[in-house]
Amino acid sequence: MSFINENQLVSDKNSNPVKIDHENCYNPDNKKYWCKECVPRCIIEGWTSGSDDIDNFIKDTIYDACEKY
Repeated sequence: MSFINENQLVSDKNSNPVKIDHENCYNPDNKKYWCKECVPRCIIEGWTSGSDDIDNFIKDTIYDACEKY
């Protein structure tokens, strides 16, 4: 498992920069095993189904889920 251990600026769909502190992304002591801001980006980066339409559908679904939950 990998995680980012630094501050990073991330843009949302509205292009408003959001500052995310990734210092505590992974913390097994409090059973926080993933970061809802980081993990979707890790899943999406470098992955393809071979179809742009399917890739865009999956990316949109993941980002929409992150915004609502």
